[in-house]
Amino acid sequence: MKLLLILIMIMAALMLITYFAAAITKKHKLLILFRIIMLLLIALLIISWITSIVLGQHFILLLILAIIFIIMYILS
Repeated sequence: MKLLLILIMIMAALMLITYFAAAITKKHKLLILFRIIMLLLIALLIISWITSIVLGQHFILLLILAIIFIIMYILS
C-alpha cells in the first residue's frame, strides 16, 4: 500500500510539472502528456482505493480524489 501511495505522489508531481511546462511553453504535446499522466493518476487512485478495501483500511479519500480528478479530466 505504501508503494501505491508513493507512486500517486510521484505521478501527481509529474502532472504538476507537465502542466506548468505546458502553460509556459504552450505546446500541445505537453498538454497531451498532461492528460495521459492524469489518466494514469486516476487509475492509480482507483487501484489504491480497491487495494485499501481488500486490506480492510477503507481509504475513502482515495475515491474522492479519483472522482475529483475524473471531473478535472472531463473539464480540461
